[in-house]
Amino acid sequence: MIEAVTQNRRAFLKGMAALAPAGLLGIKAPQIRAADTAEPVELKKLTMAKFQPLTGQDFRLAGPNGPVPLVLEKVKDLRSKNDKHRPGDIRSDPFLLIFLSKNFEKVPADIYRLSNPKLGSFEVYLNEVSADDDPATVHFAVVFN
Repeated sequence: MIEAVTQNRRAFLKGMAALAPAGLLGIKAPQIRAADTAEPVELKKLTMAKFQPLTGQDFRLAGPNGPVPLVLEKVKDLRSKNDKHRPGDIRSDPFLLIFLSKNFEKVPADIYRLSNPKLGSFEVYLNEVSADDDPATVHFAVVFN
């Protein structure tokens, strides 16, 4: 077993050594241009007003096993009459996003990067809130508070 690992490592290093002259010649490796590699949007810049026109649009979740397609199903205002007493450093427009996922893959509650072509990418805490009667459909929630 150790001999096989050593052989694989040697082959890998030999292949990498073959690529080194390309760098010396000024040949650059292709750049990754996926939305998930872009600098995330600051959460304080994301408002309910920015999400409302995106209802029904596609988002992508960078899941633990690859991208998971989501559709923004609902944007709900969470403000209450007591919000006028909020300290200035707390979000003044708390809101809830509900996303729909078809062909559901189990995604545990955690911080994930979501992206949308119009909005960019951002990292939020996302958790499953309910499954439909259809076992292949599930809803996820993100709270901005």
